[in-house]
Amino acid sequence: MEFEELELERLEKEKKKAQRKNNLKEVAQLCNVIGELKAKFGRFEDAIEDHQMELHLSEALDDSMGTAIANRKIGECYCELGKFDLALKHQHRHLELAESEHSDIEQQRAWATIGRTYLYQAEAIKTPGGAEAVLRKGEDAFMKSLEVCERLKRSIKNEEYMEMKARLFLNLGLVYDNKRDEKQCTEYMKRAIMIAEKHNLAEDLYRCQFCLSGIYQRNGKPSQALRFLEEALKCARKMKDKVLESEVLVSKAQ
Repeated sequence: MEFEELELERLEKEKKKAQRKNNLKEVAQLCNVIGELKAKFGRFEDAIEDHQMELHLSEALDDSMGTAIANRKIGECYCELGKFDLALKHQHRHLELAESEHSDIEQQRAWATIGRTYLYQAEAIKTPGGAEAVLRKGEDAFMKSLEVCERLKRSIKNEEYMEMKARLFLNLGLVYDNKRDEKQCTEYMKRAIMIAEKHNLAEDLYRCQFCLSGIYQRNGKPSQALRFLEEALKCARKMKDKVLESEVLVSKAQ
């Protein structure tokens, strides 16, 4: 936390300096960085204020892509706060601007972000069958993100392309987990794992293995759950991430 406060203090000083010089572009960029840092440490309300300033400055500068990205960041924060309607409003604005600028990379991000918001919204719905319509919207958004991903295949690095696909397959697996469709869920998860293993995407591989272990555990298959937890543990140790390693060990004990 001490490092966070020192870094924020430094960035705020830089922002004030840029404001005194009336360098609005730099102020907007610093608002983006400050907002991201605050969101990283769970200060979502504060982060929204910074990204709102970024949004207003980008609009004043007639910077469409800056405006699009600020909307995406605001949407992500609202999603974390469980304010899904506000999140989707900003995320759809991000998508509109990405489409108007013909930016495939931002369109892919937009659809993936929208899909995740619908997924989180579905997980928050407790009434039986109440999440079905929301999950359909989430699946549709992830499939559209996959379509844009294919358009990007020749214009981005292969590692980036594979990382996008792995994460989208993981998210589609989570959609089907929420639908209680174990067969389709595990199929998507295993496709994600195959990509992550082949392309050394350690973080994505860990997430897939850990999620799949939880799915098997909930479906009364402890031996399969433990097998994937062992793989997730190897992954966490390879990354030297003690927090993830602890997470796996807690699940193993359970």
